[in-house]
Order: sequence, then C-alpha cells, then structure tokens
Amino acid sequence: MAVVELLGISDVQSSIKQLINAVNDLNKTVQRLVEGEVTVTLRSIEEVNSQN
Repeated sequence: MAVVELLGISDVQSSIKQLINAVNDLNKTVQRLVEGEVTVTLRSIEEVNSQN
C-alpha cells in the first residue's frame, strides 16, 4: 500500500473531484436558466393595445 493511500489523500482527491463536478453541473443549470430569459420591447401605445 502506498503512503498516499495510507494518508487517505486519494480519498481527498476523489472528494475534491466530485465537488468540482457538482459545482460545474450547478453552473450549467444556472446558465440554462439565465439563457432562457426573454425580453419584450413595445415601441408604441398601438403595439401595447395589439398585445392585449
């Protein structure tokens, strides 16, 4: 058994990788939510009335 395994460093590295993957997944989800935002612009009162 290697010293690294005895110290549990491989477990720590694995946990850090899992945490990084979870953060990346969260970032992707938030990015999709932000990209889904819609903006509407009405240029005249006639356009407002026609939207109702």
